[in-house]
Amino acid sequence: MKISKVESFPLKIPLQTPFKIATGESSSYEGVLVKLTTDIGIVGWGEASPSQRITGETVKDVLAGLDQIRGLLVGRDPLEAEALWELIDAELEGHNSTKAAVDIALFDILGKRTNLKVKNLLGGHKDSIETSITIGIKGINETLKKAGELIREGTKALKLKIGLDPEEDLEKVKRIRELDEGVKLWVDANQGYTPEQAISVLKEMEPYGIEFCEQPVAEGDLEGMKRVKDSVGMPIMADESVKSLQDAQRVAQLEACDLVNLKLMKMGGIRKCVKISSLLEGSGIWCMVGCMVETKVGVTAGTHLALALANVKYADLDGYLYLTSSPVRGGIIIEEGANRLLGTMGLGVEVGEKNLAEYA
Repeated sequence: MKISKVESFPLKIPLQTPFKIATGESSSYEGVLVKLTTDIGIVGWGEASPSQRITGETVKDVLAGLDQIRGLLVGRDPLEAEALWELIDAELEGHNSTKAAVDIALFDILGKRTNLKVKNLLGGHKDSIETSITIGIKGINETLKKAGELIREGTKALKLKIGLDPEEDLEKVKRIRELDEGVKLWVDANQGYTPEQAISVLKEMEPYGIEFCEQPVAEGDLEGMKRVKDSVGMPIMADESVKSLQDAQRVAQLEACDLVNLKLMKMGGIRKCVKISSLLEGSGIWCMVGCMVETKVGVTAGTHLALALANVKYADLDGYLYLTSSPVRGGIIIEEGANRLLGTMGLGVEVGEKNLAEYA
């Protein structure tokens, strides 16, 4: 079996509402679906969801990167994925979401070739995982309205974006807890606080049962993150601070966090996330699998990863819910607040290729 064709489909899809976090705001998804076709007819789908803030890429960068590695892929056996990854990694400096797209597609092919779900190729630890639904930064009343809607729909865990206004952040947490005593509540500052601000506001949030705080300080301030971790009662999760094996090793050595958010787009795909998870597991650090705003291709791939690994304790895999529409179907479904897989082999997603031009 050989790869015979590499195709890329850039997409732009409006979001249902603007999505705001401490470092910026977006009103649309811009990404690239990647299709690898083999000479025996098996097709693999992958996705790149680039972000200049996180991966340092744009859609144009992804397309240029794919053009750059097309010659490395065509004619090669997709089952020799580790060798292909080595070639691609050497050829593309950075470009982690581009690498992720190819890596996801290779796993899709491998699953279809072996008639196995990707999660079973990776370990098959569990059949479902509870996922949070994220509420971006909004006014207090709008935040409470959205939280109430999600709780009534059966959401078990809410992830609240914070980091711009400590007093308002605290008030939102108080009011959501008054709304429902049982819902799990996670907060994500996206680097928005100084260490001093984080320590102060997180201590005040502790009585309201916050399970963890994600990335409270600037990504490069590991000493500051450690100071926050050592000063507050709730676990601290690193996100933007960990994008590579080397980053994971640094936070583990410094004991700068309790948890790490694995994301396919920032780390370069499933294969890299597995390696990073193994390193962190050896240091006693649990993981969450998160996502960007993505179609079901990327979010389904993340779900396979989360279900496969014993060291993955949490999931924030909801990025497709913010799109107004999508050419991708299948893959996953949320039932009783948890992500479950659809399909029997590979990723299990279906891409409406005839409709892709509508999203270009």
